[in-house]
Amino acid sequence: MMSDLPDEVLRYILAQLSDHQDLVNAGLAGSRTFALCEENGFWRRLCAFHFTDAQWSTVLRSAEDVHSVGWKQLYGRLLRFTAILLCIGLAKVGFLAFGFLVFFEKTLQQSGKVQNLGFLR
Repeated sequence: MMSDLPDEVLRYILAQLSDHQDLVNAGLAGSRTFALCEENGFWRRLCAFHFTDAQWSTVLRSAEDVHSVGWKQLYGRLLRFTAILLCIGLAKVGFLAFGFLVFFEKTLQQSGKVQNLGFLR
């Protein structure tokens, strides 16, 4: 059973996980694995694997350093930060695509080839 394994072996197994959700789920297996999954080393490795130093420095507030925040907390902040950037990027793409469709419809209307595609109201 997994509970019979020494902590060093469990740490080695957990270190193979590259997704934070896998680490969180592994921690649900029991109090011992929960304590192991909360160790800073795993979260520091995930931060280094998924994010750049520039992203870290953007997310950390001016008076903070990684040790005062904690690696797991920093990982959560980095996830939220990148999700926000992704949403902004998708919004910009959507806005540009809609702008292109409106331009395309106006061009078609001016050429007399189409009456209304529904983008202009």
